[in-house]
Amino acid sequence: MIAEFFLDLCFIREHEPEQHFEQAVEQQLQSLFTGKGSWHMEAKQQDQELVDIVVAEVKGMAKWQCEEEILAYLEENAALRFMDWLQGYRIQLDIKEAHEGCSHCGKN
Repeated sequence: MIAEFFLDLCFIREHEPEQHFEQAVEQQLQSLFTGKGSWHMEAKQQDQELVDIVVAEVKGMAKWQCEEEILAYLEENAALRFMDWLQGYRIQLDIKEAHEGCSHCGKN
């Protein structure tokens, strides 16, 4: 069976003025979710530029059946720094019957 998934991911790191945190997170999302879903990101800075924050919303369709399968996929396929930056997440799965499609895009 296939599942529609929704991920809210929060990435935080110490501020590094010469490096673009949002671009680094975007590259990882591309390598992990291209062909599986789409995403939207919002970058923020806290504490007078001491901390960089990126919040990403990812949604799509995949064969994951539980939260643990998604977390295992991330741990096995993401760069170590990506997992270090990941400070919080929320996962929602909507398991589809064979005849159901995605409520957002209509894919089966």
